[in-house]
Amino acid sequence: MPQQPMYTGKVNSPQTELASAIDDTQTTITVLDGSALPDAPNLLVIGGGEDAETILYTGKSGNDLTGVTRGFQGVAKAWGAGVKVGRFFTAYDYDALRGNIEDHESRLSGAETEIDNLKSSVSNGKNEIASAITDMGQPANGGETFAQLAAHIRDISKDANAGVGDVLSGKTFYQGGVKRTGTMPNRGGIIITPGTTDQLIPLGFHDGTGKVVGDPDLVSANIRAGANIFGVAGKASVVDTADANAVASNLESGKTAYVNGIKITGTQPRISNSPRFVPTTYDVWQPNGIYDNGSGGGFIIAGDPDLIPQNIRAGVDIFGVIGSLVEGKPYATGTATATNDTLLFRAENDADILNRYITVSGLSFPNGIKLIYACLTSAQKR
Repeated sequence: MPQQPMYTGKVNSPQTELASAIDDTQTTITVLDGSALPDAPNLLVIGGGEDAETILYTGKSGNDLTGVTRGFQGVAKAWGAGVKVGRFFTAYDYDALRGNIEDHESRLSGAETEIDNLKSSVSNGKNEIASAITDMGQPANGGETFAQLAAHIRDISKDANAGVGDVLSGKTFYQGGVKRTGTMPNRGGIIITPGTTDQLIPLGFHDGTGKVVGDPDLVSANIRAGANIFGVAGKASVVDTADANAVASNLESGKTAYVNGIKITGTQPRISNSPRFVPTTYDVWQPNGIYDNGSGGGFIIAGDPDLIPQNIRAGVDIFGVIGSLVEGKPYATGTATATNDTLLFRAENDADILNRYITVSGLSFPNGIKLIYACLTSAQKR
């Protein structure tokens, strides 16, 4: 049952008197000396003997009692001025005291069981805490005090060696017995495209979605000979043709070549069994094409061993050869020596004639001709 309110008493139960008469419903009562009564809320007995009325007042101001409950015990009635009033021990005081004691006894009997349960719960709880501390790498047992267990808990993170830079920014952790917040930047997924220089991968957390981009064109056939890109060596046939200037008409018909990265096909015809060109007084144009004389050479321009200065009129330039031949009858001078010897000569009529002759020395003809023609008179013949 719930506890009943109990009201304080007054030593020796001093009395005072009603200052004026009251009826049986009046809830504000004035006494001659309010100081003789205890503070509200409290009980007050009006009158004495079997006719006494116990009232409950909830307020007291000077000599005025307010908030009065009439007939709290006994019967409410009218009272005259001068009737004695005082704080006496009432039946309510006794009943409330006994009831509250009985209630406490009832509660205490259950409290022992609750205390036992509490002690068991505390012991079990300490064992659980000790076990959890042990799981975190710190020695502990349930027989230790709460203060000792608390010290073990504080030691749990003292052997941790992570720093704030090792933990993702904004995330918290315990180290050295202190709660800390990480500063490591979250880089997410970074995409890196290879280039001609090294690229630094930024410090921080990478979520696994980043990558270094690959390219299916990174094959040997696409790399210039002599170059090596990320370990892929260039193909020997891949060369830089940017400086080439050939055109289709520079190549033999059907032959191909690469110029500035473009494959071209030749249009120049091949001329086999090349003709022999003989120089003359006018230019002779050779037909367009590739000449092949069958011996690995091109067409032939005829030469002539007589193309020398002695055979060319003086001052004339033929194909760069300047002539030295002087025009007129060819003659030469020399020295004649007479002799009495005879030689057989052929006459104009084809008859052989035996005649004496002379020897002429010192003759020089430009063309090396050694013919002597002599016409002698009769006197000369003698």
